[in-house]
Amino acid sequence: SGRSGRFPLAPMLFDAVDRGILSGEQYRGQWSDVGTPERLEILQ
Repeated sequence: SGRSGRFPLAPMLFDAVDRGILSGEQYRGQWSDVGTPERLEILQ
């Protein structure tokens, strides 16, 4: 959308859903937050 700086994410996501370019699903398996190398190392 060409935006820069801080702005709310939810309106952009809802717009994408309405336009059919974003969807999601529920994952029922085990999930771990491995967002950093340190977190991944802790889980290994």
